Amino acid sequence: MPNNIRFDAQTAPVIGTSIAADDSCRLMYITDGEGKIITEEKTLTFSKRDVFVLPKKTRLEAISDGGYTRIMIRIDNELADQFKRFVKVHDNNKQDVFTLLKMLERECGSDIPSHSEYISRLAQVVFSLIYALSKHDASHTYVERIEGMIEHNLPNAAFELDSIYTLAPDLTKDYVRRIFKQKTGLTPNAYLNRLRIEKAKKLLSKTNDRMNVKQIAESCGFNDQYYFSRTFKRSEGVSPANWKKRKTT
Repeated sequence: MPNNIRFDAQTAPVIGTSIAADDSCRLMYITDGEGKIITEEKTLTFSKRDVFVLPKKTRLEAISDGGYTRIMIRIDNELADQFKRFVKVHDNNKQDVFTLLKMLERECGSDIPSHSEYISRLAQVVFSLIYALSKHDASHTYVERIEGMIEHNLPNAAFELDSIYTLAPDLTKDYVRRIFKQKTGLTPNAYLNRLRIEKAKKLLSKTNDRMNVKQIAESCGFNDQYYFSRTFKRSEGVSPANWKKRKTT
């Protein structure tokens, strides 16, 4: 086994593990159990199929009341310099990270000298997949935050849609719009209008509600009744007044 990549799989549950800050980069995959990871900067919970990348100089403690098992890869060669940030992700439903780790375990058990290069490349593939999953998780977190911000501001006619991009300061506006549309099927502007129209439809359908169209428009974030009517008709095919008649008669 090459001395620059070490593979260790815990099979018996342990309560705690401490890792000293040194020049090794580590990957830790939780195969069972749950607990918490404590670093110098943060405390995170972990459970089965969680994956951590621990850059060089990272010191941590893993604690579990019921015990946990894990797979650990320690890298001491130049590959370790490529991974400079702490990462936590959850393996996907196909368990691709776990599959690659088992392949790496098998290759690390080989004593064929020519496998050294292959093992290093395989380890790099594992880390690349983890960082791809990390980016995917972060993107979806941003989208969920943006959805929440838009929903909170539905009745606010002064809401500036560009303010949503402050929730994803490390991403470009084009990328945010793209990932938002991938998840919701709509651009942020179309999503905002769709929610406002859906709210207007609910208010219009209430037979005992004495709100007129102008008041409904304002309560849904439209400060211009005529723009509201045009937007509503473009979406539903009829004016708000006619839609109300259909639903309340």
